[in-house]
Order: sequence, then structure tokens, then C-alpha cells
Amino acid sequence: MTRLPPFLADAVPGWVAARRFGVPASMVERATARRLAGDWRGACEAARFRVEIDPGHVRDRYGAEVADRLATDLRHLAPDLVRWHLPRELGGGMGRVLPDLPIVLARYGPAVLWVHTQAQAERPHRPRLRFGPLGDEAEAEEPVDIRYLWDTHRTADEVAGERWDDARYLWDARATDGLRRRLGGDDRTAFHHRDGRRLTTDELPTGHPGHDDPAALVEWTTLLLDAGRYREAWVAAGIGADLLVRAEEYPHVAQPLLPERNASVVALAAEVRHRREVSALVKVRSWAEAVFIQRSTAIVAVGRDFLHSATRVPRVAWQRFPDLELLRWGRIAPSALHPLVRTALFPDLADTGYHPAAEVAPPDAVRVRCRGAWHRIGWRDGRVDTVDHPPGEARRERTLRALGGAMSPCFTVTDAWLGGDAASAWTRTGRLPRALRTLRRDAVALIEHGDTDAFVALLDRGLDPAGVRTRRHRTPLHLVAHLDAPGVDVTALVRRLLDAGLDIDADDSFGRTPLGTVLFDGGSAGLVRTLLDAGADPGCLDHQGCSPLHLLRSPDAATILPWLRDAGLDLEARDQYGQTPLMVQASSLAPPEVLRAMLAAGAEPFVEADLIDDTIGDKLHRYRYDDVSFVPRVEESADG
Repeated sequence: MTRLPPFLADAVPGWVAARRFGVPASMVERATARRLAGDWRGACEAARFRVEIDPGHVRDRYGAEVADRLATDLRHLAPDLVRWHLPRELGGGMGRVLPDLPIVLARYGPAVLWVHTQAQAERPHRPRLRFGPLGDEAEAEEPVDIRYLWDTHRTADEVAGERWDDARYLWDARATDGLRRRLGGDDRTAFHHRDGRRLTTDELPTGHPGHDDPAALVEWTTLLLDAGRYREAWVAAGIGADLLVRAEEYPHVAQPLLPERNASVVALAAEVRHRREVSALVKVRSWAEAVFIQRSTAIVAVGRDFLHSATRVPRVAWQRFPDLELLRWGRIAPSALHPLVRTALFPDLADTGYHPAAEVAPPDAVRVRCRGAWHRIGWRDGRVDTVDHPPGEARRERTLRALGGAMSPCFTVTDAWLGGDAASAWTRTGRLPRALRTLRRDAVALIEHGDTDAFVALLDRGLDPAGVRTRRHRTPLHLVAHLDAPGVDVTALVRRLLDAGLDIDADDSFGRTPLGTVLFDGGSAGLVRTLLDAGADPGCLDHQGCSPLHLLRSPDAATILPWLRDAGLDLEARDQYGQTPLMVQASSLAPPEVLRAMLAAGAEPFVEADLIDDTIGDKLHRYRYDDVSFVPRVEESADG
């Protein structure tokens, strides 16, 4: 079979992007070196985690035993491995980390070690490493209100928490062999030999292999799913399946839905052996559904009532595993696996290093048919250039276009590079050749996944950054917060982008300038200061009337806020919906540090929006995992 099954056809592009760009080789090298040196904080910094753990506070509050257990776990925590396994968006092809997701790594009585992903998918992927009690709403077993999901268009994947405390192979460097057992057995990984070679068709099972060969059982049930034989696959795993929707209110979806279901039936069967009944909450098309397993039967159900009837197992216990699917379909090689993953899956494979992707580099030249001949588009002094046309001809061509004439194909391509985006082949000026579209897409991916080293190397090799932009028309200056990290000379990087011709106040599709997007992306005080010193206009409003104060999301807000106030920005300015900066910040999960800084500066908490019947207090319920009790509520003011 060469064509991907329906679910995988949608998921694989994002998985490939996550494996190519999501965990750069330089990150793994630095994080591993710090971990092996016993510097867990340094390892987290190298993997771009924000650490919010105070070991002294843990010892004082929870006692020496918990503190010592935590210290041991932190020494063996591989944050780059955590980043590797973070749940990611299935659609879109960019492999972004799912936002606002709590992931429990380990339990210590009433407290847990956990990771919290970024607030929104497009913000920099800087997970927070935290310790302490975690509310029930974050637990993987906790039911999710489907009506709430429907009303707010959030998927179950986005709101359901994850539990990795029974899956230490996802984060603990001591336990990675457990991954091989999850994907086959003690001996080998499904679909592969121990040295990483894929099984041939003749080596794969052609019938039920029995339960004594777990790797072969995974292979057989997976092949059945690939072939559309869903009921047979579930039965082979030991679950009698009735896979029709059981909900009168959804009669139009009463059909088999497993073609789009991300399920490993053998893993689900293993879970049910240890429990009376379990459920796996998944997203199918545009609604959430639950698969319930009771000993030997399964049904698919829609609706809130079903979600209370069984313990929901975490995603890692039942989903198809991205690395196994990419390997068996030939989308990645074993050398592209995280080193800890590669060693776990293929213990007999020689270590040839970690090579997640071929190097992204500008092509020396792109050939374009122009005036009856093949011409070259290349690079000159860091700018896209029509190599086979004299410099003065470009000015004549642009004058001709301004007068309504048609440009020559070479100049159409250079204008398309400067005027298009990462999502389109066609621009208002013409079509961009495939090689340049691929270069633009890969450059955006390097930035969004925070691979500063690779992006700077791309600039060194002649890339014109003026042609790098997202589908929202964001340039590298708009996205520079993704590239900022300890050890990065962000001032030099910003200056380099400006020298290459990028506009310090260019608008994206929301009307936001680089300063606005950096503030919204939680950029550091140093980066914000760099943009202001470079001439960024703090008075620019976006298309919704939001000022930079409305967009402020940085944990460094206490430092940044006075700079914006000195520029004349009003704490009580209203956007087009009549909302103040504090109201907008509260509704979009701005870090508590932002709310504290705004209140300390005198922002009024007891206000209502002009066009929306809403107050700041009404918005604070969105903070499920942060303490914002310091924000005054209207009812508290009335009581006082």
C-alpha cells in the first residue's frame, strides 16, 4: 500500500514538519550536555523551557522526601525529549504545539511536576515547567463540557489535559526503553528489526499472530486499520467493536468514523486490561467524540453524558505514535529521530548522530523562462536578484508596471518573492517558482520553531529575508520573538534584518507592526527595547484599534510598561469593541505578571466594555492554571 490512509494523510505533513524543525540538533546537543553535567536548569534553558520551580519552596512546603524525589527526577528530566513528544496540531502542516495544555509528568502526593504549553498555537513554543497542586479540570480523567467546546470552537484536543506519569519514557532519560514496549515489545519495535531496518512485506503478518508476539499484533491490527477493516482490527486486539454513533441528536453522523480516528487499538486493549472501563476522547471532524471500552466492547458516542461514565485514558496511551507512522511509511529515517528515541526503538542501530532534516539553503539560482531564453534568479549582497539582467533594467521594468505595462518574467518572480506569503504560489504580481516557495516555507518553519542558529546560517548563505513572510504577512521582524533566547544577540539580529530592508513598522494582516507582534508573543524586555531604540512607533494601532498596551503579553511587563507609558499610551484606551488593555489581556490569558504590572500602574479593574456586556472579572474564569486572585472583582468592591 502506497497511499496513506485518510487520517494519516491529514496528520503526516504536520508530523514531518515537527520532526524536521521542532527540535533542532543544536538544541538537543546543548540540552543533553547540560543534563549530563547535572545542570537541569541549564538543560531547560537550552530547550527553551521557562522554569517556574523553586526547590527551596518545595522543601519548605512539601517536606524533604518530596523535595528529594523531585530533585532526582529533575536531574533525569530531558526537556528536549519532552518537546519532541509534545502533542501537536494535526492540520495545517506546520507541526505547532497544541496550546494551553497541561501535561502531568510525575506525582508527589498532592503536588505534581507538570508542563504547561504556550497560551496560543502561533506564539513561541516556550513551555513552562511547574510544580504544585493542579486543579481537577486539568486531569486527563476530567470530563470536558462538549457544549462549551461547541460554543467556543475549541477542540477537545485543546482543552483536555495529559498525564505522562505512567509514561516516563516520554520525559525521563532513565526510562526511554518503555517506548519500545509501547510500540511493540521488549524485543523490537513494530514494523522494524532491532537495527532499524524496516520489515519487508513478506516479513509482515498475513493473519492474526496471537497475543504472544506483541510487535506482530501491533503490525497486524495496524494493517487492518490501513485497509479499512476497522471492526476486524478491534476484534483482533481483543475488543468487540460497535463503531456507530449512538446519539439521536446526531443522526446524520451515524456512520463508521474510524477512518479519521487516531487510535492504536492494541494500546487501548492493554489499558482496558487494567481497568473496568475506559474512554478515549478524540476529535472527529468538527466535534468531539468519546470511544468507550467496557472490558470487551466499544461504542462511539457524542454528548456530555457519556463523558462521565468512564475514566478517560491520556492521549499517549491510545493514539497512533507519530514516529512509528513516519518510519514505516518512509517519511523519516532513524537518523532523524531524537537520540533517546532512536536508541530506545532500535537498540542494535549504530549511532550515526542526530540529523533531523536536510540543511535549508537558498538555491544558487532558479531558472526562469524569460524573453525566449532561460534566465537565472539568484542572490546578490543578500537580496534576490535577476542575475542575467543589468541592474538598471529593474528600474525600467518597475516604471513600466507602474504605467500599466507587463513586466518581464524574471522581474515578475523577484516581485513575487517580495510580495507573497508562505501559503501561496501566486501573488498579485505572478507565480513564484517551486524552489523559492519551498525556501520561503522552510525559512518560516525555522523561525516559528525557534531554530535561531539555522536561520542565521540561512542569512549567511545569502537569503533575502524581505521575501520571508507567513500567510498573515508577518516578516522575520514580526516573528523575531521566536528567535530570541539566552545566548542570542537579538540586537545584532534585529539590526541585520533592518539592514536587509525590512520595515520596522510594516503591518501584518491584522495591522500589527513588529513591535505589536513581539509584545503579543511575550517578547523579552531586551527585545522590546531593541525595537524601540531602532525606531519602532509605539503609537501604531492594529485593525481592531488595539495599541501596544492591549497587545502586551510579556512576563517582563513590569519593565516594558513604563516605556510604553512614557510614549504616551493610555492605560484606559478603548479598542473598537470598547475594551481597555487590561480587559483584552485578561480575555487572552496574558501572564499574571502582565495583570500585576497593569494594576500597579493604575489600570482600572472595574470597567465594562462599550459594545460587549462583559467585565474583567467575567474574563478571569479563563485562567484555569494560574492564580489571578489578586485581580479585584466587582463583587469584592461592592462587599467592601
